[in-house]
Amino acid sequence: MTKQWQQYKQLLNTFVKPALGCTEPISAAYASAVAASMLPATAEQLTVHVSDNLYKNSMGVFVPGTGKIGLAIAAAVGAIAGDPEAGLEVLAQITPPQVTQAQALIDTGNVIVKRTDSKEFIYCHVEAKCRDYIAVVEISGGHTQITKTTLNGKLVFSNNSCADLNNSIVMRTSAASDARMGGATLPAMSNYGSGNQGIAATVPVEMIAKHYKASDEQLARALILSHLGAIYIKQHYPPLSAFCGNTVTSASAAMAMVYLAGGNYEQSCYAIQNVLSDCSGMVCDGAKSTCAMKVKTSTSSAVTAFMLAMNDTQAFDQGIIAHDIESSIRNIGLLVTNGMANTDTTIINIMSA
Repeated sequence: MTKQWQQYKQLLNTFVKPALGCTEPISAAYASAVAASMLPATAEQLTVHVSDNLYKNSMGVFVPGTGKIGLAIAAAVGAIAGDPEAGLEVLAQITPPQVTQAQALIDTGNVIVKRTDSKEFIYCHVEAKCRDYIAVVEISGGHTQITKTTLNGKLVFSNNSCADLNNSIVMRTSAASDARMGGATLPAMSNYGSGNQGIAATVPVEMIAKHYKASDEQLARALILSHLGAIYIKQHYPPLSAFCGNTVTSASAAMAMVYLAGGNYEQSCYAIQNVLSDCSGMVCDGAKSTCAMKVKTSTSSAVTAFMLAMNDTQAFDQGIIAHDIESSIRNIGLLVTNGMANTDTTIINIMSA
């Protein structure tokens, strides 16, 4: 397939999608469904702010499956029974009793819809409350284009900050490694005898801490997690080998990122599993300036792994990555100790030829 046809396909996949009902109220239903899915129980109150254009196009159309008109019922039934994974078909499976439940939410004054000034024609901001929990979802620029989600004021997802943040972490971490390999007269905190791995263990964690406005104590704890986790994994194989240690160091850094983001133990394990599944095949062919490239690879993997983990996504039972984290770590040790015993000699022979 030519590049041009790939672009055509991408455009079609982006802008041609099945939609159940008028897309403007459905956008509010979708945002409400996503917000409600972040709460521990059924949403008790909804506040919906929409752009003028989205408001205008929702005033006179019926919401599928409800027999009713308007944004209020769309948002309410989306929160009560919408499928947050279904996109513009968010209301495909709603039932009459659920519509009745949604209408009751409106009748008790717990669904508020307002217009808001927005530069985007398509903009929807939904705040869903349940007990002491408040989930916020922002859609901008597209009917299902989520730009930000928060839970109890803490950022869960931002499509802008994720990309800017990822690039910044990778650039600064690899730049630090490049400077070190280039002979810069600046110290680096090492990990297990490696300055590059020390950089991989600390710089990304420190930047994530700033992003989440962590306290000095939280940052200190995260750095301890990052360093100790890397040291523990490295106990399973020789200190100098054909295996690039940045992989396990960045895996531990990803674990520390999860801690800073308020994640749990399981998500921390997910983060490690994700990095190990990504770049465990990276070999060490000597200390040199291009180590910065390997730091870039493992650091980028760490940020991605962290984001996946925070969404409860992990790699497991795939190749050398086992079902549980301890088995995966042992597998890495076996890979390096037994499987790569001759690799180091071959690399040295190639370099000295």
